[in-house]
Amino acid sequence: MTGFSKLFEFLISHRLKHHLVSTNILANEQYGFHDNVSTENATFKLNESIFSAWNNNEYITGLFYDLTKTFGCVSHEILILKFESYGVKCSILNWFKSYLHNRRQRVILQFVN
Repeated sequence: MTGFSKLFEFLISHRLKHHLVSTNILANEQYGFHDNVSTENATFKLNESIFSAWNNNEYITGLFYDLTKTFGCVSHEILILKFESYGVKCSILNWFKSYLHNRRQRVILQFVN
């Protein structure tokens, strides 16, 4: 079952990315969501901006967020509304609603004597 769920996750991710890119919803600066673009590109762009500002005697300000565990804090209702506003509809939207409805996470610990 794991193989099927990974394949399905890949297909949904691919279709969602395609939709977001083809409708120009994603900004070019959202490096993690574009194909063939990585955090190295973001780092290069940041360094380029810093050096350019430095050379022009301009101020440099940085604001950084660690978003690694953000998805667990996102309201599922707001996420669905965002999907709708971005044009995700019909069966895919219903799939997301079903997937996120009453979604919980649990950890089972087994102690060995």
